[in-house]
Amino acid sequence: SNFDIYPRPEYIIQDEQGNYWHNLQGIHKENSDTPLEKWGMTPSNQYSFSWLPPVIDYNKNKIWLFRSKVGAVSASNLDGTYISVYDDPITAPILKNRITTYAMEKLTNIAWVGTTAGLARLNGKVWTTFDLSNSKIDKEFITSILLSGSIAWIGTTNGLVRFDGTEWTRFTPQNSSIPARLTRVMAVETDGSVWVGLSKDSTIAIDDWVHFEPKTMIGLAKFDG
Repeated sequence: SNFDIYPRPEYIIQDEQGNYWHNLQGIHKENSDTPLEKWGMTPSNQYSFSWLPPVIDYNKNKIWLFRSKVGAVSASNLDGTYISVYDDPITAPILKNRITTYAMEKLTNIAWVGTTAGLARLNGKVWTTFDLSNSKIDKEFITSILLSGSIAWIGTTNGLVRFDGTEWTRFTPQNSSIPARLTRVMAVETDGSVWVGLSKDSTIAIDDWVHFEPKTMIGLAKFDG
């Protein structure tokens, strides 16, 4: 089986209650069944498997899945009931592309979703797709998203993008001292400084296992504003 060929999890995360989650043969919570396991543990099952970590929200009794290869976002109660899938091709045509990264505003459950061809935001059941008409994001490969207060930091294959809720700013080697175009947002400090991983690769190849990693990295950079 595919699991015999690739017998390791893509991620291990710890939730706010100290439980560990991983995606070896489906998404699991350590030492406990989850609703996802009850739905079936195969990559072909749209609810039980994702290469990207779930978002576990105990306050709202929700588990969110961002399914990279299928290109859809779903949420359910932690007991497996009331599954909602947000992949309508009319309101979210961007999900025809593969999901590469995401970030969730936990207080509002607004989800930011990066794909192989652009950026979108899900607010309730309403999708907003960003392009050059309403942002400085084109139909480009989104490598990472990190939310820090009112600021959204977005890594792309063509520089680092900052959105403060009103203004979009893109930093590239042509207009700033950032030494490479391909950026991955790694962390934001309490003073607002952002750390990014850098690559001089021009593109990111996608394999059958939906890995979204550049082939080479040249190091870290810190941007203090």
